Formats: sequence, C-alpha cells, structure tokens
Amino acid sequence: MALIRSIRLRRALVVILLVLVGCSVHACVAAADADPASDVLLVQNAFLPYQPATPPVLAKALDQALTEIHATGLQLKVAIIGSPVDLGGIPELFGQVSRYAAFLETEISYRGPQPLLVVMPDGLSMQAAGPASALTGLTVDAHQQSGGLARTAVLAVERIAAARGHPIAAPALGASSGGGDTGLLISAVAAVLLVAGAAFVLRRRRSVGPGVPSLL
Repeated sequence: MALIRSIRLRRALVVILLVLVGCSVHACVAAADADPASDVLLVQNAFLPYQPATPPVLAKALDQALTEIHATGLQLKVAIIGSPVDLGGIPELFGQVSRYAAFLETEISYRGPQPLLVVMPDGLSMQAAGPASALTGLTVDAHQQSGGLARTAVLAVERIAAARGHPIAAPALGASSGGGDTGLLISAVAAVLLVAGAAFVLRRRRSVGPGVPSLL
C-alpha cells in the first residue's frame, strides 16, 4: 500500500509540475505576442501591417519622411494597424485608435514621453508629437488597405513637421496602390473582347449562308 501511495504521489507531482510549466510557457508566449508594435518600435521607426504587405514605394516614403523629421529633432515613431491581427493579444483595441496610441506610448517610452503617431482605418492619433490640430481635416485612406494607411501616415508626418515649424520635403508617394483604375481597365478590355467576339460569330454565320448548318 505504501508503494502504491508513493507512486500515486509521484504521478500527481509530475502532473502538477507539467501544468505549472505549461502555464508559464503560455504566459511567456502571450506576453511576447501581446503587442507586436511595442516590440518592433524599440528597434525600428515604423510598424507596418502584416497583411496585406505595404507597397515598397510607400514603405520607403514613410521611412524617408521619418528620417527627415528626425533630423529636425523629433524622434517620431509610427505604428500602422491594419487589422486586429496587428494587435497581437489585444485585438479589442482595434478601432480605438486613441486608446491604443496612449497604451503603446507607455509601452515604448523609457526616458520620457515618446513622440508617436498611430494610424488605423478609423482614424489617427498622436502622442507627444505636437498639437493635435496638425492632423485636422486629414482623413484615413482605408479603402487602399495597407497602401492607403501608409500614404496617410506619410501625409501626417509632413503635417506634424510643418506644425512644429520645420517642414520636410514631401517624399514621392507613387501611384495609388488601389485596384480601382485597374479594375475599370480590365472591365473595359473584357467588354471590347466580348463585342468583338459577338461580331465575329455574326459574320461567320452570315458567310455560311441560310439553310447551311453552322459549326458555331
């Protein structure tokens, strides 16, 4: 009986130990993934959405704008949040750009307030980056997804620099990243091909003549 109790006790201790280890690992993983932007912004100037990827020309334009505004003395960081996935373990803050900006600023500030700009589809928010009036009238181009958000961020950085009295050169933003014009072009080409095909079939039938079976 004593041996059986000893075995059971050992098994119970092993189970408890495994549960504790599992909880610890889960807690560490959750903490690491709680807010991806707070980790990225410690080593980079901008956090970009995971999917869809930001067009390279717009990512480069944002990097250029941040480099130029840093040269004026404002070490601005930018977080672009395109979907709840970009928030890791706090997806409930998606659509609450002001609350998230306040939260993120506390996560990345160590030696005083950290100038920060957050762009979400629902709007923009600044922390320690200048007067809020700098962004008055600027709307988020959410229809273009990551490209539109990045384009908005570049324009916001330009406005922040101008509001501080140190305007920066406007980076090249390139053509619109959306597919609206492309979609219209494809539709137009399809319509032309359809009309041409119908005309070809009609001419073919006429050339065969009445009473002769057509192969088309």
